[in-house]
Amino acid sequence: MNNSTSSEQGNLPGPSTSTSSSHLLHGNEDGSTTDKPEEPSISFLSAMQLQVFKNFVNNYLTKGELLREDAIALQSMFGPTIIQVFEMIEEEQLVIHQSQTSKQIIIEVFGQTSSESYWIPAGHSICQCMHFVHGKSPFCKHVLAAHLYLAITPKEQFKVISDEQFMLLIRDLDDD
Repeated sequence: MNNSTSSEQGNLPGPSTSTSSSHLLHGNEDGSTTDKPEEPSISFLSAMQLQVFKNFVNNYLTKGELLREDAIALQSMFGPTIIQVFEMIEEEQLVIHQSQTSKQIIIEVFGQTSSESYWIPAGHSICQCMHFVHGKSPFCKHVLAAHLYLAITPKEQFKVISDEQFMLLIRDLDDD
């Protein structure tokens, strides 16, 4: 990554301009929201990795760009994989699918070929890629990209699907 913060932002989804549009916000009893992000449910990250992840999300949502110090911290924590992660996000290789009624989320990460997709359930470190399947790491670039993208993408950009379609996706994954 280069040293300029403005070019590091690239085409990452912009933070929401209204506080009610980000899925990371807590609702108040009166229906309004606060700008306090939810704690990410990413149990596969170490405490230190989780803190770096949370700092990035907080800074990105409040400042609207990838800060140099966050880029350095992310790269020191996740190595060159983080560059691939941001490339996937910038190239829009991810889609967040949310079930209409239950609000469950699964993230589709497109692979290198047009017929290749990996499906990552929100909050889990599960992937069908060979790197993950062969156990080289507790997570892969697809899992990290999915959770980073989920954390910075406004809720309005989620692809809402019927609960039936969502269950078919999950069932198809179980069959693989």
